Amino acid sequence: MSFASAQWNKILTHDAFPEHKIKLKEPHLCDKTVQQYSGYLDVNNGKHLFFWFFESRNNPKEDPVLIWLRKCSNLTYIHLHHISYIIYLNL
Repeated sequence: MSFASAQWNKILTHDAFPEHKIKLKEPHLCDKTVQQYSGYLDVNNGKHLFFWFFESRNNPKEDPVLIWLRKCSNLTYIHLHHISYIIYLNL
């Protein structure tokens, strides 16, 4: 078993972009009824963009997809700006 298959649920590639990959995991955190994926988009020269995708709770097939990119750590921003959600989970 390779390290990549042990670490990632899926690795997506496309013939038109051979130098780029999307590495996916299914974290099952927070609300386990919502489909979610986290991973990295390999951009270039060893650089990667982290993402955490949460499927819409309303109408996933019709709702738009929002991509939110920040200069700082997204996980830090989530924890600092979504305190009510974290507190709610701990009640």
